[in-house]
Amino acid sequence: MPGQNREFGIFLEKYSAYKILCKSLSENRIRVLLSRDREDRSFLSRPVDFNVETWIIHGLLNTLPKLPALFTHPMNGLLILDKPAGMTSRDAVNRVQRLIRPCKVGHAGTLDPLATGVLVLCLGKATRLIRFVQDRPKSYLGTFELGVTSTTDDREGELTATDNLKPLEVDELQAVLPRFQGEIQQVPPRFSAVHVNGQRAYKLARQEADFELEPRSVRIDSIELTAWSFPRFSLQIVCGSGTYIRSLGRDIGAQLGCGAYMTDLIRTSIGDFPLERALSLDELSLETIEQHLIPPGEAVRHLPKAIVHSSQHQMILDGKQFEPELPEVSSGDVADSRPFAVYDESDQLVCLAEAVPDSTRLQPRQVYLERD
Repeated sequence: MPGQNREFGIFLEKYSAYKILCKSLSENRIRVLLSRDREDRSFLSRPVDFNVETWIIHGLLNTLPKLPALFTHPMNGLLILDKPAGMTSRDAVNRVQRLIRPCKVGHAGTLDPLATGVLVLCLGKATRLIRFVQDRPKSYLGTFELGVTSTTDDREGELTATDNLKPLEVDELQAVLPRFQGEIQQVPPRFSAVHVNGQRAYKLARQEADFELEPRSVRIDSIELTAWSFPRFSLQIVCGSGTYIRSLGRDIGAQLGCGAYMTDLIRTSIGDFPLERALSLDELSLETIEQHLIPPGEAVRHLPKAIVHSSQHQMILDGKQFEPELPEVSSGDVADSRPFAVYDESDQLVCLAEAVPDSTRLQPRQVYLERD
């Protein structure tokens, strides 16, 4: 009996079979099994009561080799969450992780606890696509207040009113905004995750250490004033990865000569993933995750695309070079440096591949096919 219990635990870890067992077992029982420390398997060898639930478990153990592929298919894809204020991005990931453990979960771009809105999670094999989601343009709606500075550049820090605030007209604010569009140099907040000599800046700031942060190049695609009620204003911002919106508000205030800090922030989209498609934490369950799961291929729609026939699947699984049906690969594609997103006839992501120099072939690098 202990051996069978151990096999059952290994089966759960290997195949993410939560959804099968939920049809037969108490949901709480499964959550207990799945929430145990994955390194500590001692609970699997403890005696169990022979009740109806136990008989169901051992009945499943005896039929594991016969389970159809549908039941053992892991959870792979993207999930858009609407992160509430007061929660870290890691906490949001953990909420999902507890429901689908042992499936991997990672997020594609941190939101500060103060911020709300789009947090894209990558599940299962899709965690390998995180960097491609992170590189997509991000849209924010930020609210700021003039005449006050903050140690963190937002309302969570120590606030100090400046003594040089004078009534401003909206035209004066509008006049400085174009200075922050395009490629600009930005100094990150002292309370940020930027590394300084191997340590996080926020840790050094908490220790009141003396350090300087170097300006970094960031990209602001657009910046638009959406609300003005002196001394408060709101901006709709589209920017590249690595941009700090609270630093942007701080720098606008400095340009106006009166200081400013960020009071609220909503991330409204990352790439093609808008807030309207997001799932709230209150709605989270295994069923709603499955219903809202986005195919992995949606994470790389912006990459050069290639299409292959199903007859080429085995070559790709074996890591061999292949000739895509569409498009024809040219030498210019090699210079692009971006990988190809390779899809099959049903528009499912097969792999990411690199163009082979001086040929029309592709070399698979990240394969998302499942072996039979």
